[in-house]
Amino acid sequence: MLVVIWRDQSAGYATLSTSLHTQDLSLTLPGLMEGRIDFAIAVAKADQLPNEIAFEPLTELLSEPMAREGHPLLGATDWSQMAEARWVLNLAAGSSAQQLIDWLEAQGVSISQRVVKCDSPTLMVELMRRTDLIGFGPRFFVDDPLSGHGLACFGTLATFPAYTIGLLKLRGVPLHPGAERLAILFRRHISALNLSRRPSSQ
Repeated sequence: MLVVIWRDQSAGYATLSTSLHTQDLSLTLPGLMEGRIDFAIAVAKADQLPNEIAFEPLTELLSEPMAREGHPLLGATDWSQMAEARWVLNLAAGSSAQQLIDWLEAQGVSISQRVVKCDSPTLMVELMRRTDLIGFGPRFFVDDPLSGHGLACFGTLATFPAYTIGLLKLRGVPLHPGAERLAILFRRHISALNLSRRPSSQ
């Protein structure tokens, strides 16, 4: 999707200077409020954001545990079977992984003492591919044949509640034309996606 958006953006603004970043929401929010970031696409809950930030929901996003193909626990049918597994997760405040831990603990399943903490998506993916560590992330990442190469989702577990992914910007402040065009492209492409369900074969 990002490639399509980038091509559309470049077609109309060949000389436009654009900066793309990936970072935790805890770093994104100050950037938005200080004017260093025009807008962000992120998983968020409107009632947990500062009043200065406007959140525009775009679609629902399914996240699931993922691990290397052939992982011995891939056939698990109950989350309690995952309690003794080793995990690699980004446990930043408000992260999807932290919400997973909270959700599991509410059901009497604790994995917090068996986590390798990692804030690098690249390192997490490599550890998932090459070891028995289990990660957690968007289902579409594994379903894509390039990004998901060598990985598989735990498709027989009950699904974790879907997140809302949307566009964040400073409330009441219009985007400059180049950023507004890019935001329109993100709105159009993300809103058209169905990211909240498993493939029909699951």
